[in-house]
Amino acid sequence: MIRGGLVGATGSGFMGASNLGSGGVDGVTNIGTLGVRDAAVLTIEAGGVENQGTVLVNSDHAETNATLRVRSENVDVSGEGQVILNGPLPLHAQIDSPTGGSINFGPGQTLSGNGQLVTPIRMEGVIAPGFASSDQTATTEVFRRLTLTSSSMIQIDIDGVGQGQFDSLPGSGQWSLAGELAVAIADDYAAEVGDTFGIIEADSLDGAFDTLNLPDLGANRVMRLVLRADRAELVVTCPADLTGSTNPKSDEFGVPDFRVDAEDFFFFLDAFATDSLDVCDINDDLTCDAEDFFAFLDQFAFGCP
Repeated sequence: MIRGGLVGATGSGFMGASNLGSGGVDGVTNIGTLGVRDAAVLTIEAGGVENQGTVLVNSDHAETNATLRVRSENVDVSGEGQVILNGPLPLHAQIDSPTGGSINFGPGQTLSGNGQLVTPIRMEGVIAPGFASSDQTATTEVFRRLTLTSSSMIQIDIDGVGQGQFDSLPGSGQWSLAGELAVAIADDYAAEVGDTFGIIEADSLDGAFDTLNLPDLGANRVMRLVLRADRAELVVTCPADLTGSTNPKSDEFGVPDFRVDAEDFFFFLDAFATDSLDVCDINDDLTCDAEDFFAFLDQFAFGCP
């Protein structure tokens, strides 16, 4: 157990929990790489960590479990660093709390990689499945409550529609949404109407993202976020495709159905009449006016071939 002070390794050095072993830190500042090797456990005690470097879970990228563990409630990970879940498969790199702990990631922290979240988490920073060093998409599985704050961001990379070609966050967790969803697409991805990306699977989804930062797909293609009770999907459709139903009680209300018809037209009219900017502000000038109305008419006339 290391209590207080500065810790960290530089160059090819290693500090942390080694194979088949365990270690702990409490109230320390990490300024280098703090690692958890395969089959090892590193515990962050109640005093937390100021992470100004990297915490690397499964530093050897081995096919055995490596675990970052908390045993107290509201353990803080602050600073301007990153935590990387470096598993070949998600089960090989975990953050857990078998005794009922929870963890708070501060606004300067980035949680990335391929792994599992098996503890309640409050996230003020960034969750970015995948590996930035190799531009590789990945999966971060969520099995407990994940509470996003207004400063948080979920980053999703899309290389294609096939399995493993886009980042995802599946699992049986309970999500409280907030903050920003930011989506980036690969240069060689060619969007087609009907492309669907299941980015979140959960036991429950509450709330909504405050900001959507979705990619520009070019003429006559848009990407939309669809939120349901237990999942979130990104879909590619035509600009005038706004809804599958005009009945507010329908599960398809406000959900694109990959065609343009009278339901979309009346859905837009309702939004225009009630000044619902998220639907009727076509030109993004924070008002719904004649320019938006005629812009929608052009989109509607184009249809959804």
